[in-house]
Amino acid sequence: MATISDICVFLWRSAQRVSIFQDNVEREVSGSASSRQKLKPICATRWVERHDSIIIFVTLLPAVVSTLEELQQESKQVEVATKAATLLHSVQKCTFLIAGLVMQHTSGIILPVSKLLQKKELDIFAVNELIDSVCWIFSDKTEAIAKTFFIKYLTKLRMNVKYMMLHY
Repeated sequence: MATISDICVFLWRSAQRVSIFQDNVEREVSGSASSRQKLKPICATRWVERHDSIIIFVTLLPAVVSTLEELQQESKQVEVATKAATLLHSVQKCTFLIAGLVMQHTSGIILPVSKLLQKKELDIFAVNELIDSVCWIFSDKTEAIAKTFFIKYLTKLRMNVKYMMLHY
């Protein structure tokens, strides 16, 4: 999450970087996501804003990458080009991409609970119902992921056994 915040701060510190980013959003991102052009830094205390920040960041990631590439290659300031290269390297790591997609997906599921918990007139029964449904969604997804992994593992194991049988 620190990388997301670092990118937000880096891009919004300069009017020129903001302009480059907004141009890339218009080119790279289509639909309603392009109307949400502004990246939000991750807030440590406000959960709803945290969910929004992650969802928006992952949605605008193609524009972020294009902007960082452009700044890395075309910036006349060494510090800006170096920082852009460092951030670009971070967002292109497989672990960052997978974590970002997982966080976006889970944030989308948890967001309604977070919004409900922030209401002044808290309906504890509605919250409890929503939490139960979120738990069901996560257990269902976990089960599906485990099944998929297990099937892929067994398929790979079967291929290895066939290979061993043919070559030994």
